[in-house]
This record gives sequence, C-alpha cells and structure tokens, in this order.
Amino acid sequence: MITAQHNSLVTCFFNWYILRIMRNDFHSITVSGKWESKPAGILVIGNHFSWWDGFFGLYLNNRFLKKHFFVMMLESQLQRRKMFSKAGAFSVNPGSRSIVESLNYAACLLESKENMVLIFPQGILHSLYNTRFSFASGVEKILRKTPSCQLLFYVAMVDYFSNRKPSLFFYLKEVNSDEDDFSIENVENLYNTFYAECLEKHAQRTE
Repeated sequence: MITAQHNSLVTCFFNWYILRIMRNDFHSITVSGKWESKPAGILVIGNHFSWWDGFFGLYLNNRFLKKHFFVMMLESQLQRRKMFSKAGAFSVNPGSRSIVESLNYAACLLESKENMVLIFPQGILHSLYNTRFSFASGVEKILRKTPSCQLLFYVAMVDYFSNRKPSLFFYLKEVNSDEDDFSIENVENLYNTFYAECLEKHAQRTE
C-alpha cells in the first residue's frame, strides 16, 4: 500500500488551493450543523459523488476539526496522483490482501487524538441522486479496532437555482454510538437515515 507522507509545503499549498478554487467554482457554500472536535481520533464518512469529495473533507476539517488530515483513496488513483500522499492520502486496494494493511493503517491513525481519517465506505462513485448506499465491511473493522474514536457524517449537495455557478451545501452530524453499535449494518443504516433526512431538508430549500 501507499502510506501518507505529509509534507508541510504541499499541505499548505492544498489548504490554500482548495479554499481558492471552492470560492471560485461555487456561487456560495452553506453548512448546516456543526462538528465539535474532541480529544480523540476522528473518523469521517461522506457521500462519494464527485472529483471534489476528498477536497470537501479537507475543507470541513480545516473549518471545524483542525486535525491532521488523512483520506483513504483507491490505490489505482493514488498511483496516478502520488502528490496527494504528501497531503494525507493513503491507498486501499479492494479485493487484494493489502486491504487488511490499509484498514490496520487507518485504525492506527485513529489511535492518535491529533488525526482525522476520511473514508468513503461506498467504495465507488455514486450519482448525487442516489438515495441509498451499501457500505463495505472495512468500516466496521476500523471502528472495532478503535472504539474510542469520534464518528462524524457529512452529506454534500449542490444546486444551481438561478445562478451560473452551483451552490454547495454541507449537512453535518455527529454519531453517538458505543462499540456494540459499530456493526456494518448499523453504521450503514445510520448514514442512510441521515442522508434521507438531508434530502428532505434540502428539498425545502429555495434561493
């Protein structure tokens, strides 16, 4: 697997770059809810629908959590964009033996209260109009190895309304759960319920 190799210059560049392009490419950015950073490692789960997704996680971390940022990324993609490893990306290769190493690596990162790890347990990109997600079992393995970590969800959505550029909306949720609740079925159901609630709230928005 490819591990994260943070480089301060690259990290500073991405922090500046992502804020700049998000301000340029979106008409507005609205956040509903708030994340409270606790003295624990933080696992973040988001919807996976675009090229932007890892950058969305970085933006939310910089705005709310201010932790060392890590994101799990498909090895085939990280091989083509190795600079991302210098900003916190590490690889996973589903279906290979190395997936165990990647899950253990993520769990090890979460043992530090200074770190946050972003994952997309859906495994593949889905349409923004998808209404239900199936999670791979890896998220359960990570959570069972680090039951004291903080679990956070986000949902990102976009709408144009009457503007040329899309408006970006984030919905945030903190999950209060104990180790017995970290089955893949429960985490998946919790996220799907949250996503449905976000869709309902979002459908009521007007410009």
